Amino acid sequence: MKLFKIGITALVFLGPACSTPVNELPPLVNRPATDEVWENALCKGNNYLMAMKSSDKAAAELLFPGLKTAASPFQNIKKDVEDWGWLSGDKTDGDIPGLGIPEYIKAAQLLVDEIDYVTYDHDEDEYTMNGRKYKGTGAYAHIAVEWSGVIFALWRLHPFEAAEVGWGRQPAIDELPLLRRSSDLLWAAYALYSDDTDLRQCVASRITNQETRDIIYRALGNKGATKWPGASFDIESNEGLALLGSPNAAAFAYLLIQRKRELGNRCVTKVTAFLSGETANPMLLFDIAECEVLFNVL
Repeated sequence: MKLFKIGITALVFLGPACSTPVNELPPLVNRPATDEVWENALCKGNNYLMAMKSSDKAAAELLFPGLKTAASPFQNIKKDVEDWGWLSGDKTDGDIPGLGIPEYIKAAQLLVDEIDYVTYDHDEDEYTMNGRKYKGTGAYAHIAVEWSGVIFALWRLHPFEAAEVGWGRQPAIDELPLLRRSSDLLWAAYALYSDDTDLRQCVASRITNQETRDIIYRALGNKGATKWPGASFDIESNEGLALLGSPNAAAFAYLLIQRKRELGNRCVTKVTAFLSGETANPMLLFDIAECEVLFNVL
């Protein structure tokens, strides 16, 4: 790949491709990420951040080799969501005030009466797309959008994981809906309720993914998350990059990378890990701002 920083003739070096290590440790509540998991998260976080700071074409070469654009293929998002068997609604388990984070709500100046809730459930018994019949997977994404540009991922279960449980076997990839990234569902919800407001924060709530929890624990110096204000890390720090490269951050990263046309060129600037007052599960807050395009391809 010939990836150049705009205005500079030197080639930007990219590290090795990130791996997806198999974690064989038993699930624990609090433990630090292994060196392998940590380095992999750093690798992903660095690639995500570089793609955010890149032109669309440069981001495509970095993350989607062979494609000319990093943009999501789902450009008619409301119709695409429906076509691929997702049922939408507005009833979700719990709400933002119920997370027990009044200090964050105050600090972020959220108006709780201006929060809209959206659910996407892949529960169709059967649906047809492009002449082929598909089964519902049982996947879901419960999302909240606050009018000033804040989006919450409340509950998420990927179609692969949902089908594996519901069907009692590993699904073949071609059995799953093409529209299966959480980033596309986040965009569907945000496009519905944002009123073209600039996206300023993304929040992953009540994190139960063990790998993400391990990365948070290590970023915090082998300590658990604390209540707001928690601990914040600049995105250029190792801790910030590792948190950006964690499983629970991927959807937000792809949202920014694949929706440049709609959102503008925006980057994560800071990551904050803090604890919900209602559960022992940590949360991740990603601050977002407009950023300059630094990388392009010739």
